[in-house]
Amino acid sequence: MASTSTSTVTNNLTQKWQSEPAVRHQAAQKQPSPSPRETNGTNENTEKLRGICVQKHTNGSLAEAVIVNGLPFFLNVKDFRAELVERIETPTASLLPPDKTAYLNKGYEFTSLADIQDYINRARDESFDSLYQRVKDIYAKYIDADNDHLTICAADTIFTYFQDKIEQTHYLMFVGDNGTGKSNNRVVFQYLGYRPLFDTSITPANIYSYLGSVEEGQGIVLEDEADNIDSNLEKMKIFKVGYNAGKKVSRMDPSFGRKQQSYWTYCFKAYTAEREPDKDKAKGFLERIFVIHCSPGSPKYDISEVINPARDEKYQELLDELTHTRKLLLIYRMLHYDTPLPDIGLSIKNREKQLCKPVLRLFQNSDCRQEIS
Repeated sequence: MASTSTSTVTNNLTQKWQSEPAVRHQAAQKQPSPSPRETNGTNENTEKLRGICVQKHTNGSLAEAVIVNGLPFFLNVKDFRAELVERIETPTASLLPPDKTAYLNKGYEFTSLADIQDYINRARDESFDSLYQRVKDIYAKYIDADNDHLTICAADTIFTYFQDKIEQTHYLMFVGDNGTGKSNNRVVFQYLGYRPLFDTSITPANIYSYLGSVEEGQGIVLEDEADNIDSNLEKMKIFKVGYNAGKKVSRMDPSFGRKQQSYWTYCFKAYTAEREPDKDKAKGFLERIFVIHCSPGSPKYDISEVINPARDEKYQELLDELTHTRKLLLIYRMLHYDTPLPDIGLSIKNREKQLCKPVLRLFQNSDCRQEIS
């Protein structure tokens, strides 16, 4: 990660953080003007001064945007110890973590550095096997489906936290009539997956803005009610190239005097719809997805009630489980991001290999790989 200068942060956390020997708090020196949270400007120098908000950065070491006691920071983990910085300086831009109100998804929130350190200690005891079983058990509480259905949801959820490391992905589409629970799959994904952009009728501009132009894999895309997805040619182009890392789409950016800007397209994507896309209109897209047909069932809990607990103790406990698991997944990602993932050989070829290999490669040394494959 690019180096940062240190200065005193004027908030009530400073003395507490400096008194904790297990962690170090680093704060970047403030720019005097203009507001560092603004990202629009008239030229590249203004962009450098004001800063660009990103959710993660991996140049040198992995930094993840987090919220600590309501304040935005980048989190870096070195030698199992947490470090917080306010900005990352690169040769072309000053990178900033989003404010709490600027997130288009649920941010990763911690109460203090001690809270983060506790998650680091917990994540050290986890493995891909233990996390896979934990996540699969959660899906089983809200989705009444067969084992294959739960397996791919659990494996893909964990995969999203390493999508930028493996650099190739498949997509998921949950298809079913009303009352089949297809949206329940999306909601669980929304609460457990890596930084999801969730919406209905997501536009190409939404995707470009969310994935940005700084570094790919800023999050994942979850689109609900995607029945007409095959009618949007611009989105089809994004999805056809966005399963492989390294692909950009160029568009005019009026923020800098109609400057030509290139946007990343790669990330994991999942959709819900009442029908599959038209085979003629979306042939290339269909070659990149696993379609999961949903049917009516009787899950143990209603996820829509759990995420709105209304002071019900049991629902609050289940919501806390979702929140705890997603934070544990983030910290596990940070601890294992630099662990090598050797290539694997598979007997399958062509499309099947492209769809399956990324996830199987992630779980290659895990006991659960046999179930996943």
